[in-house]
Amino acid sequence: MALFAPSRVAVVPPQETAAGRLFVGQVFDPAGQAERLFIDNPRAVVSRVVADALNHAGLNATITPGGPPEDIDYVVSCAPEQLTVVKRVATENSPGENSFVMEATARLKCSLASWRGKVIESGSFTGVENEPPLGARSGRPIVSDPAEALSAAIGDAVNAFVNQQDFRQNLPAHTTASFNIPANEPRATPSATPTPG
Repeated sequence: MALFAPSRVAVVPPQETAAGRLFVGQVFDPAGQAERLFIDNPRAVVSRVVADALNHAGLNATITPGGPPEDIDYVVSCAPEQLTVVKRVATENSPGENSFVMEATARLKCSLASWRGKVIESGSFTGVENEPPLGARSGRPIVSDPAEALSAAIGDAVNAFVNQQDFRQNLPAHTTASFNIPANEPRATPSATPTPG
């Protein structure tokens, strides 16, 4: 269900954010040995999740790395302030099926501006993904891939941004429903690459 009318939104990757490879966390095996995890071009990964979320909400969002074009209504930009994921694998004789624990955290600094450049909303938004899932999410499938967990945390941070009162009040509404990225929809997944620590 769309939350907004289909306004044209330019998603502009922040220029001040590193575009190269970013260390985001580690996977610890039962012996305590660690593999380091990286994602390539974090600002592109975040911008892709932002554009997907805005399109799911009913907006017409496109990523414009060179800056916003003239025929747009709003400009959105989200810079990753923190992207981390840690997975700890238990010993082989651990009871139960869940032989690991994992936590992914994404903190994004996001802004919404008019086509004239006037900032409407700006702030930091955090998403956290725990595996195995806790609380209200305990019934959903378990995510074991650190890249998918981090992508889900990014999506949660974007949801927090989109559901802010200033964001919703300043864009033409389609419905009054709260918006979340559907759990069964594909997400933009960071290309986490383990390398020996």
